[in-house]
Amino acid sequence: MKCDKKIESQISIPNGVKIEKKEQFLIFSGVLGFTKLDLTKIDPMGLGGIRISKDEKSVILFGQSKPFFYSLKRLLTRALTLNKVGFLVSLRIVGVGYRAFLEKNKEEKHVLNFKLGYSHNLKYIVPDSIRAFLLEPTCICLFGIDKNQVSQVASKIRNFKVPERYKGKGIRFTTERVTLSQGKRK
Repeated sequence: MKCDKKIESQISIPNGVKIEKKEQFLIFSGVLGFTKLDLTKIDPMGLGGIRISKDEKSVILFGQSKPFFYSLKRLLTRALTLNKVGFLVSLRIVGVGYRAFLEKNKEEKHVLNFKLGYSHNLKYIVPDSIRAFLLEPTCICLFGIDKNQVSQVASKIRNFKVPERYKGKGIRFTTERVTLSQGKRK
């Protein structure tokens, strides 16, 4: 079902953020770094269009499908704000003797080393685009400009030891509430 009416909107670009359109990519560069947005993955059928104004102060979006247009607009505004502000996720490790250490390996990459009650330590190499730091041995903070990548890394770390139902031990998001189940009664 196509609509003859063309929808158009203008998004202003914040100071300190630049946008470039190269082939099928939109490249956002700012103070914190740069991210790429693949337009062929977002719009494989070519329902909408993106144009950058001549003075590079705004982005003009246009399309014919309302749901697609508004999701594209939301995606671009989120990418613009995250490129200037960033995204932070914090994880809490709960359990006696459970902790994490931040180290550097031979290639100068950050490695999170976890002690989670297994017979061995678990290691996770943090990607270069994400900064990891420990406030305490039981509190991990992940920061980056790509919300999808930061939350994906956080969920991978959480899957090392998902909070158990009875005692609540494991790795959880700081905003997560774990409901404990009652054990067996005699």
